[in-house]
Amino acid sequence: MLDVTARQLNDRFNFQKTALAKQFPLVMSKLWNGADKLKGNETIEPVINQGTLGIGFIGLAECLIALTGKHHG
Repeated sequence: MLDVTARQLNDRFNFQKTALAKQFPLVMSKLWNGADKLKGNETIEPVINQGTLGIGFIGLAECLIALTGKHHG
């Protein structure tokens, strides 16, 4: 399941990085580091490449119930 989740995170990143800066005017103007240097028709990849992809504990109980019928608590 972790491999599936990791592949999904990577697929989502690969899709999102193709978005153009002009699609996110507020975020590109103030919220992401380096975004103000991008032109409208440039992809947001250099900006979101600074982020982190992670598999965490949010939804762990729900996931365990779905997989095993019990949660970790």
